[in-house]
Amino acid sequence: MDAWFEEDEQVFVHPRDPYTRVDTVHSSRHVRVEIEGVTLGETRRPILLFETGLPTRYYIPKLDVRMDLLEPSESATRCPYKGLACYWSARVGDKLIKDIVWSYPAPIPECPKIENLLSFYNEHVDLYVDGVLSTAKSSGFSKRATMPNGLLRPGIRECGIATPEPTPVDPSSSRFRISAETTCGSSATSPAPCTHDS
Repeated sequence: MDAWFEEDEQVFVHPRDPYTRVDTVHSSRHVRVEIEGVTLGETRRPILLFETGLPTRYYIPKLDVRMDLLEPSESATRCPYKGLACYWSARVGDKLIKDIVWSYPAPIPECPKIENLLSFYNEHVDLYVDGVLSTAKSSGFSKRATMPNGLLRPGIRECGIATPEPTPVDPSSSRFRISAETTCGSSATSPAPCTHDS
């Protein structure tokens, strides 16, 4: 079983909850992302993503991000509200911060504004919005369980929780069909399921 479909639309992880809302808006706020005093991204044209129960995520155009400090990762996750996410790790000095930034190369049709933009974990960077340091440093879905060496604990993915493979609401329902899974680039491993990631 490679993928679930509801009618002709692929369903990632689980069917979307009608009580969870995802909104994206263009903004002219000045957003700056730093790690240990090094600026990784700075923009005055972010897309703000609001998702029920999660901190605001700031999506930044690649042209406003120091891509020379980022290294592509083989990590990938799926989100039922946004689609398939690809990751980068940041190299700051001699330190590699794994999977600190993600992007949706082809988000689902309901969330087109974030296509190919980058978002950093608010919880693990210094995020300034209009010159004010963000205080949103934790959320139940984005806590990264790290080991003393700074690496993610095995089984931890974007949401900070390892979840089982999705199961359909009704396996016998004709609303679901199976197809080959899309991956995040040719070298990516199979995406980990993720309930919410922003």
